[in-house]
Amino acid sequence: MKKFLAITCLILLTTAVILTAYFGIKPSFKKTPKIQNSTSSLITHLKIEPEIIEREIKIPVLLYHYIRKIAPQPDNRGWNLSVPPTTFQQQMEYLQKENYNTITPDDLHQYLKYGYPLPDNPILLTFDDGYLDFFEEVLPVLRDYNLNATNFVVTNFIGRKKYMDWYHLRYLLTTDHVFLGAHTQNHKKLTQLDPEILEQEIAVNKMTLEEWIGTAIDYLAYPYGDYNDEVLSVMKKHKFKAAFTTESDNLHRTNKLLELPRIKVGGGDTVQTFAEKIKTEN
Repeated sequence: MKKFLAITCLILLTTAVILTAYFGIKPSFKKTPKIQNSTSSLITHLKIEPEIIEREIKIPVLLYHYIRKIAPQPDNRGWNLSVPPTTFQQQMEYLQKENYNTITPDDLHQYLKYGYPLPDNPILLTFDDGYLDFFEEVLPVLRDYNLNATNFVVTNFIGRKKYMDWYHLRYLLTTDHVFLGAHTQNHKKLTQLDPEILEQEIAVNKMTLEEWIGTAIDYLAYPYGDYNDEVLSVMKKHKFKAAFTTESDNLHRTNKLLELPRIKVGGGDTVQTFAEKIKTEN
């Protein structure tokens, strides 16, 4: 029996060799697996970026600093950067009544770069510096009106008097109402710094926040809105996805992701002036 099986195998193998030589047929002993979603699999394997299409969109990106009540004198500059808590609450109530939907910097970036859809009536609320009043005054209002906001944090100010500490920042990320971003290490005018210090202000700020709060920091607001080509080069080096200026406009473009404008809200702004500022019609 064993001899018969051996002879049979030998005959089959000889036949396969003859057919291959004569007809050019390549015997297959293994079924080729069916490939599904071949295009997406190839993109994933090769890490191909989706095609970038130039886009632009009008969205109000609001810039706040303090939420506090302060007299214009003797601190006119501080007053100009401050919105009373009652007025801020009225502004957020207006957003809710007018069916605005608050988005994050990531939402805006994903739309401009990849065309990911945005909700109707999008608006982005940003706060600079990491003041304690954001935790005490802003967070409760965001919860009441189911809104979200972004706070750009100066790392060397964390824990100082009237600034949030690391506990506050970590807690904010558990609320689903707050997105955190970078605002440099010491809040200096970036265009006035030596190259080594400039890079430290940006890179250490990003690294420190990521290490202490455990999430990626991909967005930055320039202190005083101050930047130039050298600053932009450092931002690209450290792979920031987008950055915000203090230039007053609501038009955002794909080719200006590191130079996105914001509209300041401050002292003297009523609900009426606020409503005018967030209009996107020409």
